[in-house]
Amino acid sequence: METVYIETTVVSYLVANQSLWEIYLMEPNPILEEVWRIKDELAREAGDDLHRLCENTRRWAAEHPRSGPVVGGAQELRRLAAEYGLRHPVSSAMTLNDVPPCKE
Repeated sequence: METVYIETTVVSYLVANQSLWEIYLMEPNPILEEVWRIKDELAREAGDDLHRLCENTRRWAAEHPRSGPVVGGAQELRRLAAEYGLRHPVSSAMTLNDVPPCKE
């Protein structure tokens, strides 16, 4: 079995721009902690084998087809959000009325 090394942009950024002490002092982030927990769980299910993890992911994706658009970047997300906003205008949850509602 060959060893696969993965370098992410986030890790490179942290190493380049922060000391270890600054990383240690970072506030806990519940979203990242949840992502890491799920990643560890999926890796454990795959026996810590990257190839099996990818195969499991492909199988899951085939069994659960996407129901909406796939967003490829921030610009596309902004465009989709703007289109959604035009189709679904935001209405206020609270409306000030001069007349109380009728009681029947």
